[in-house]
Amino acid sequence: INSPLIAPSRDITFKGKSENPERDTAIDAYFKPNLYPAALKEQGLQGKVTVCFYINPEGKIQDISLINRTNSELDNIILRKVEFMSGWKPRTIEGKPVYTRIEKSFIFRF
Repeated sequence: INSPLIAPSRDITFKGKSENPERDTAIDAYFKPNLYPAALKEQGLQGKVTVCFYINPEGKIQDISLINRTNSELDNIILRKVEFMSGWKPRTIEGKPVYTRIEKSFIFRF
């Protein structure tokens, strides 16, 4: 994204802290329910997937990419969840909504 209004963001993980705990809580609540399908657990699929995306000034998700891949099935779970995220409140700087980069890691293990 080529914009002078990209807000910096630290890594956001289930164990980490960031500058926006409310957003982190909302993101965690969105992802936690039924994230790890029982069938994949039974197959023994484990690993870490890290996704990067932006919340644009309109609160929509864009430019989704995987930084760390583990298994195509686990990767696709995260990609699908992020693609369907909507209605996020964008970060503001001096009262103006800006792009915010989000990087989030998910650990699948049983």
